[in-house]
Amino acid sequence: MARDRLNRSLRGWSNDFAYGTSRPAFRRMDQYVTERVRAFLARRHKVHGRGNRQFTFDVIHGERGVLALERLPRPASPWALR
Repeated sequence: MARDRLNRSLRGWSNDFAYGTSRPAFRRMDQYVTERVRAFLARRHKVHGRGNRQFTFDVIHGERGVLALERLPRPASPWALR
């Protein structure tokens, strides 16, 4: 399924930024993924316009199950464990 492949890619990408200040990068990636998935769903369901009302962030990342990087649990940084 396309969602599962997308979620695997997002999880792998997020592991590259597991330490440090990744929140801005994750927020921007979530925005980008939301816009791309919304455009895909609007085309697939033949929705007029961009699909902003029908496919909100909560629908895409909740009901549709697309991973939201900002909501992932954050591992403790190695220097915090000392």
